[in-house]
Amino acid sequence: MKSKENHQQTKQDDKVRLNQPTDYRSQKDTEAEIKRLKYLLATSPTITYTCEAFGSFDATFITENLTEILGYLPSEFLDTPNFWIDHIHPDDKEHVFNGFSTLFENGSHDHEYRFKHKDGHYVWMHDKDKIIYDADANPIEIIGSWKEITARKLAEEELISINEKYGHMLNLMHLVISHARSAIAVHDRDLNYVYVSDRYLEEYGIKEKNVIGKHHYEIFPDLPQKWRDVHQRCLKGEVLSAEEDPYNKEDGSIDWTRWECRPWYESDGTVGGIIVYTEVITQRKMAEEALRTSEKELQTLLHSIQFGVVVHGPDTKIIQCNRTSQELLGLTEEQMLGKEVIDPAWKFCNEDGSNMPLEEYPINQVLTNKNVLSNFIAGVNKPDTSDLIWLLINAVPEIGSDGNIIRVIVTFIDISERRQTEEEREKLIEELQKALAEIKTLRGILPICSFCKNIRNDEGYYEQIEGYIHKHSGVDFSHTICPTCLKKHYPEYSKD
Repeated sequence: MKSKENHQQTKQDDKVRLNQPTDYRSQKDTEAEIKRLKYLLATSPTITYTCEAFGSFDATFITENLTEILGYLPSEFLDTPNFWIDHIHPDDKEHVFNGFSTLFENGSHDHEYRFKHKDGHYVWMHDKDKIIYDADANPIEIIGSWKEITARKLAEEELISINEKYGHMLNLMHLVISHARSAIAVHDRDLNYVYVSDRYLEEYGIKEKNVIGKHHYEIFPDLPQKWRDVHQRCLKGEVLSAEEDPYNKEDGSIDWTRWECRPWYESDGTVGGIIVYTEVITQRKMAEEALRTSEKELQTLLHSIQFGVVVHGPDTKIIQCNRTSQELLGLTEEQMLGKEVIDPAWKFCNEDGSNMPLEEYPINQVLTNKNVLSNFIAGVNKPDTSDLIWLLINAVPEIGSDGNIIRVIVTFIDISERRQTEEEREKLIEELQKALAEIKTLRGILPICSFCKNIRNDEGYYEQIEGYIHKHSGVDFSHTICPTCLKKHYPEYSKD
């Protein structure tokens, strides 16, 4: 703000300039100069004017380029009272009038406001004013320059809008990245941090939370060379990734990571930096390894047990089988996997030897009833030998939360020898029972001759004892001579 003494000095300077000697030139030269001056003012993009320094500040002079810029004739502007005030945008009048206090305090002032064009729309004007004082330091006139700046203001407003929009987007992107469930780091082309997610700081144990602007290798000074090479390749436009990559930590432990590194680009198409997406999958790797170990142990146990195990899917296809099942059924694992129950290789029969209907096959019974099948006996023809083997079968369905069967586990043992033993036992029992039935007729008192030893049969006739016993018991006799009889009847052959 100018002091009163400064205003006085300004006025004295103006007075000195007015009292300087005049360079008297010819009237012709003066007219030519005035004409040139008018032309310059008329073709200038800036309107020049003078107005009263009091009251309604009505214009006292204005250049003719007013018509080209605002559409009005100079006479409209000069002859109409309050013309300038009445054409200022209503929303801008207050700050325009408030600016006069600055003008009279400092002696000059510039401001921007909207002014109505002759065709009715408003345009933005930049107004720069200066006060002219008389010899007594009293304001006598205001000289101003007026320039239409609508294009610039619209560009500024658009830029502000863009900045607000993209500023919001940047804030939103920062929010999204910060709270992303994945570890994300955004670097510029110098590998300084631009954005970083909380998960990134957490998973890599970065104690310093404010890493924005710091170099990546400052945070990780011992970063392996392979990662530095990845960064340089991505800064040249490559996109690199790995699904399972070991990361050796300072304490000697290993973290497994899944990562992707890709460049991001400036508006001119040049690489602006890189984005690194990482996920520490060590826990998952440990779980997978434990699962593989468990599966291996299960497979070892499965193949070592001495009964057949076959796992069917809900479509009856075999999805797993052990070695014992392959040996019992005479098929290889390749032959069994994917085989359905309706495959011609299967031929089940009932215990009486008759063909078993398809719906009575063990797997189909379980799929139909969704119940456990226990101690089911069936005969199966082995495709490799055509031998009939007898199996004792059990089947258990695994049912999901939706009530549908996920798989059926079938176990079985070969009972062919046991069945043959049982058949032989049944035959022996039957023969023994028959013999006992016949032997029963020899019980009681048998009438036998005291001299010839013939037995009287049921018909009253006598027959030799050998024939009678053979008839009723099936026992055959072989004849020999006891030592006593030999001595009596054949002494010559007797040793005594």
